[in-house]
Amino acid sequence: MNHFRIIFLGFLATFASSWLGLVLLPSVHYGNEAAKLPPTTSTAESDLLRRGEQVYSANGCVYCHTQQVRPFAFGSDDERNWGKRRTVAADYLGDAKALMGTMRTGPDLANIGVRMPSTSWHYKHLFEPTSTSPGSIMPPHRFLFERKPVFNGVPDADAISIGPNGEQVDATGHQWVPTADGRALVAYLISLQRSAVDRPEASEAPQK
Repeated sequence: MNHFRIIFLGFLATFASSWLGLVLLPSVHYGNEAAKLPPTTSTAESDLLRRGEQVYSANGCVYCHTQQVRPFAFGSDDERNWGKRRTVAADYLGDAKALMGTMRTGPDLANIGVRMPSTSWHYKHLFEPTSTSPGSIMPPHRFLFERKPVFNGVPDADAISIGPNGEQVDATGHQWVPTADGRALVAYLISLQRSAVDRPEASEAPQK
């Protein structure tokens, strides 16, 4: 019976210390760090980015794109201009989910907002990926757009260029414009600028 108590107490102590060190303390630490983050957006902008994050996740973007720049010693991410530094845990503070991805069929997106800050580029890329990235195997995401008539001859500011000379209106007077989900997704992508914030824990010497 005494052996059982010793084994039980040992198991309980092991479990409690593991939970304390691996779950509770990191959660408290990063919770405190997240509370220190300055508000950078209005409530409306925050809601838009959160919706964009949900669209990104729901459409399986994580299966082809990562959001994690590797250390210099583990790859050529810095040479590909995917980030000025490696990604660290603090970069995900404030995210509803840490969408680090599962594989790199496409480029890493941790800093896509720095590399491609143009909304028109993203809309065009989502509508027809090969129009901006020749040879891309990414499928078109035209369900994030809707075909609408042009009123008063003036196309929407976010209308897609569909003609060979950049025309935004087709022969029938219609245009392709992003849906609410399309706009939210692009806003989220442009917000991904993780390496724009300097973090001491991310410092490392480039490999030679």
